[in-house]
Amino acid sequence: MHQSYKIPLSKLVEDFHFEVLVRPDCFDEIQITSPEVNRPGLALAGFYEIFDKERIQLIGKAEMQYLNSLNVSTKRLRLQQLVDADPVAILYTTGMAVDEAIIERATKKGVPILRTSVKTSPIMASLISSLNTHLAPRITRHGGLVEVYGEGMLLLGDSGIGKSETA
Repeated sequence: MHQSYKIPLSKLVEDFHFEVLVRPDCFDEIQITSPEVNRPGLALAGFYEIFDKERIQLIGKAEMQYLNSLNVSTKRLRLQQLVDADPVAILYTTGMAVDEAIIERATKKGVPILRTSVKTSPIMASLISSLNTHLAPRITRHGGLVEVYGEGMLLLGDSGIGKSETA
């Protein structure tokens, strides 16, 4: 039976020292289930056909430069569409200012908005590494590990079969 794992968003906020700009009432119950994160360039351009709302959405300098190239009303609309897609969280990187339009919409919709001063690529790599560790598949085995002349030897077997005695 395949079991899926999850990690509370609040744990990631604590581990990475994210600043919480929008904290919905249900913040402590939000669980991250995907080890992948997303840079929502296509979504901000209006393409949502394969948008995965289970991924944390990272807005870095490239996304911000694109948004700033739009007129004010289009920029506001695109940010509102991103929030309306109901992502598990939106993370602004590089300590960038967050548009008031997204703060207002996220507060209404209950979407967490986070910010970090870390640049996009390093925080993305660290976040993916952490998520892969926390959400990795696990298996439990009965075993005994012994060292023989500097080499490790793992003895596997059912519980009570005599692994410890053999070791």
